[in-house]
Amino acid sequence: MADLHNDDDFGKLLDDWLDNVEAVSSQLSPEEQAEITKAGADVYADKLEKTTHEKHYRDGVDEELHLADDVKSQNTNLGGEIDGSSTVGFGEKAYIARFLNNGTKFMKGDHFVENTRQESIDDILTAEAIAYKKRIDEAQS
Repeated sequence: MADLHNDDDFGKLLDDWLDNVEAVSSQLSPEEQAEITKAGADVYADKLEKTTHEKHYRDGVDEELHLADDVKSQNTNLGGEIDGSSTVGFGEKAYIARFLNNGTKFMKGDHFVENTRQESIDDILTAEAIAYKKRIDEAQS
């Protein structure tokens, strides 16, 4: 039979840890939250740029800006407000990305945006966890 005293100590340890994490996380300003989510957004933007270049890059096109070179990440929401979120997408060439991703009645889409997001989720969360841990370590010191 388990020793209840040890279980109580472990429970107290977990409660103390949870209180510490909640205290740090609830004290993060939207700017600090945006810094954390931006780390993940940058990882996703890099992977999306690479995937776009591999699947949809055309050499010899007389365009100033190719779709693969138009991937952007920002530490604001779509409206440009700092609320703790970060966004990733395409700039001026977004309409082309939509056609390639979703398809049209004349061509089938390949869903490269969604597929890249799903393939990158572990790396995105790892980058955010590293940024979050850095923020917690700074708060505790």
